Amino acid sequence: NIVLLCGVSSGSAQCTAGSAGGYLVSTLAGSGILGSWDGAGSARFANPTGVAVTPDGSKAVVADSHNHKIRLVDMQTGTVSTLAGSGSYGFQDGAAGSARFNNPSSVAVTPDQSKTVVVDRYNHKIRIVDMETKTVSTLAGSGAQGSLDETAVSASFDNPYGVAVTPDGNKAVVTDLGNNKIRLVDMATGTVSTLAG
Repeated sequence: NIVLLCGVSSGSAQCTAGSAGGYLVSTLAGSGILGSWDGAGSARFANPTGVAVTPDGSKAVVADSHNHKIRLVDMQTGTVSTLAGSGSYGFQDGAAGSARFNNPSSVAVTPDQSKTVVVDRYNHKIRIVDMETKTVSTLAGSGAQGSLDETAVSASFDNPYGVAVTPDGNKAVVTDLGNNKIRLVDMATGTVSTLAG
């Protein structure tokens, strides 16, 4: 079993692959220098905080928080590319290359691999990156801090942090850090409800 770990230590940002038994740890991607470069070997990250492996095991999707980008890592070659995000913080939906995030903290890939759910922490939103059309849209969250259960962009979060998609792909489960709640987001409608807390 391969485990992918991403993090920052003493100014060094890397994604590391290792066996679950702890027998081997090797660097999958990242030069260890803070920055935002794509490629193999010399790729750079800045405070990567979340990672999800595609169901087919071919790619790792990384929330590159301080670069305000969503990055892709090829699990075989370690080659890094930018899936979405211009690199400038802010908020903008649309084409993946010009979309803006503000410290994305976590990602989850749908079972059919068609979408990546992004927790856009400081925008207080849940975003979707369409893996096929390479576009970004807002699934839920008005952008205002709050804890309102409502539909799509009428709902509110307070520093959402983590996300997982249910095995059937119908719901996203979000840790709403500032509200101390676990929220459910309907993947079809964007309707938000409180599961616990």
